[in-house]
Amino acid sequence: MSKTISLEKYKYNRNGNSITGPSGSPPFEKFIKGPVSLSWITSASKISSSALSVGILLWYYHGLSGVPIIKLTTKKLKEFGISKRTAYRALQRMEDARLVHVDRKYGRAPLVRILINV
Repeated sequence: MSKTISLEKYKYNRNGNSITGPSGSPPFEKFIKGPVSLSWITSASKISSSALSVGILLWYYHGLSGVPIIKLTTKKLKEFGISKRTAYRALQRMEDARLVHVDRKYGRAPLVRILINV
């Protein structure tokens, strides 16, 4: 069952972007919950920009779930604009750099564990 939202409760700017929510508060904005290891992020960025993007995705979902193991689904990759092929290549290079451990099973989304001790 989908929930219907009345748009009259929201205020918009000239571009049509919502500037307040129904209670007058700013609209919900997604964020990465910390602490995030800066040395881990720096190591990922030295591999490639794709590895950095995948790393940010992993830390985002780590913050949501509270556990360092993330099921890397196609839906999650699409949300961040990352193709499956690009993500899998980045994961291999991140695994070689000991930033992650990947549990792969044919026909299944990989389970990725963030290795925090960099």
